[in-house]
Amino acid sequence: MQVLLEEKAPGFSFTFGIPPIDVIQAMKQRGIFVIGTATTVEEAEHLDAAGVNAIVAQGYEAGGHRGTFINPASTSLIGTIALVPQVVDHVTIPVIAAGGITNRKFSHPMRTLLMSPTHIRVKRQEGYELNICVILSATLEPYLPIRFRTA
Repeated sequence: MQVLLEEKAPGFSFTFGIPPIDVIQAMKQRGIFVIGTATTVEEAEHLDAAGVNAIVAQGYEAGGHRGTFINPASTSLIGTIALVPQVVDHVTIPVIAAGGITNRKFSHPMRTLLMSPTHIRVKRQEGYELNICVILSATLEPYLPIRFRTA
């Protein structure tokens, strides 16, 4: 954490819990954009209360490690399309969707629900995974000290 603070990294994202509030505040005071991961509405509310700038709503389709940190992972198996609108309704900050957004059929409803970034994870035929961020930057621009690019 100290290196991030000293180097004034443009952004910091985390999962599996919440750093101490004084760490989050120190980062924000240095202009670092702080993003936390939630797998339930309850976790999102805790992140919002802790003062993060944005929340990644991780649906169960996100794969990999589950970012669950309040209750057992088995209670957080909520699909992205169900989770995102619930989180948006319960927090005051931008929400980023992660999980199950594999093509335009899924990215369009996410954009409609969020009006903020949508994280798309695409599995290619060769077995490699490609991560793409689709950003509707006009909505997030007032919140961001940095510019995002699409891959």
